[in-house]
Amino acid sequence: MPDLTASPVPLHPIDTPKVARAEPVKTDANKQPEKAKKKLTLHTWLNIGAAVVVVIVLALYLSRNLLLGTPTIVYTASSGQLVQNVVASGRVISPQRVTVALQGSGRVLRVAVAEGQAVKPGSC
Repeated sequence: MPDLTASPVPLHPIDTPKVARAEPVKTDANKQPEKAKKKLTLHTWLNIGAAVVVVIVLALYLSRNLLLGTPTIVYTASSGQLVQNVVASGRVISPQRVTVALQGSGRVLRVAVAEGQAVKPGSC
């Protein structure tokens, strides 16, 4: 068999002898460095603590009616005279229809009182 390695003519890939290649040995120096864990600083802890306090205060504020009960206004009952004046203009409509009629017929000769005047029984 002829020596193929000394040939000046390029060899076809099929005719090329295969050379064993050594695999690289993996050591600690060849490993990719792992991501370093980030230490939490005092500033970060203060921010986390403030956020927790805000969440707790907000939760207590929103649930205050459940914890303390719904606030109600309490009035003390008392007896007394109730006086209320109403001044208004308009029409008064009765819920029932009533027919008013005179039993006799006649003429009005005079009106002894003025409109809006207070009268007592037997004053006319």
